[in-house]
Amino acid sequence: MNVQVHRAVSDLTGETGMRIVRATMASERDPRKLVALRHMRCHKSEAEFVAYPTGTWWDEHLFNLQAALRLYDTKRASRTTSGSCWRSAAKSRCRRTRSRRRSRRCGRRGS
Repeated sequence: MNVQVHRAVSDLTGETGMRIVRATMASERDPRKLVALRHMRCHKSEAEFVAYPTGTWWDEHLFNLQAALRLYDTKRASRTTSGSCWRSAAKSRCRRTRSRRRSRRCGRRGS
């Protein structure tokens, strides 16, 4: 599959990128129709944008894209329903927080 959507869109998981991926999974292959899905703040011109989603669509690659999209949707749904944010998880892994926990366990003072 020599379709280069990643060159037309800077963030594939953004609004425009996900619209294009979902339309592709819904059997939309016409580049002019895919251009209509782009966000109005997209930096590429229509002529540039039309050139990138043009190419061959191999069934094997579309199958992999569909599997990746399902996984992305599942992870995104679980992240929003769990109520925890990735920032709070990253905060708990902070070096300073870990050193405080370790010092409490050892009985030593933390820095």
